[in-house]
Amino acid sequence: MKLNKIQDIINIFSEKDNFIFWKMGTKIASIMDNFYLYYSKLPDKYKSTNIQIENQNEKFLLKCVDQNITPSSSRNEPVSKSAIRQYIDVLCSFNIIVESNIKFNYIVLNRSTLKYDYEFIPSDIFLDLLKNFENYQYPQVKKIFYSALVSFLATFLNDMDFLFINTSKKQKEYISCKEIKRQSKKTGYDYFLDCFKFYGNNLDDIHENIIRKFA
Repeated sequence: MKLNKIQDIINIFSEKDNFIFWKMGTKIASIMDNFYLYYSKLPDKYKSTNIQIENQNEKFLLKCVDQNITPSSSRNEPVSKSAIRQYIDVLCSFNIIVESNIKFNYIVLNRSTLKYDYEFIPSDIFLDLLKNFENYQYPQVKKIFYSALVSFLATFLNDMDFLFINTSKKQKEYISCKEIKRQSKKTGYDYFLDCFKFYGNNLDDIHENIIRKFA
């Protein structure tokens, strides 16, 4: 039965730390796109590999030298602490930036992919994550991977079907596929769903390849 096979795939991560369905409030691909756009357009004299979080009365900006590169849709306004945390978590998860030894400071890992003449495609980075998961060590990346995988598997099912998924470190819940799909669109996991065809074109192959990769 299709539902049982999908639940078997999800259960591979049932007891693994940090594989949790993450209900973010911001679209992941938009964070990546905006960061690329704002960073790549910086004049060379401002394009440092060092970036930092600036606190403005408990609202926050991400800056490179003194240039604002906060990857929000309206970057001129400082954002909340939770929003800047989400931006950092996404950028670090995909190895776009990495934490430095200085608090609130980060390093742009690969400047060559953030040049204005480079075709930056978030789904290509996500596909590399699927191929080389062991190279992505930031804790939140497990949440992003798991959430996108659950979103992908939910597309095989009817809205009224339920999946038993990790919703926190200590909690598992039955969540309807309708709700999973809604969260997928809200957060942007749906942008990456085609990438999971890397594991196979049918559920048996996907199950086998994910076991080989993660079990």
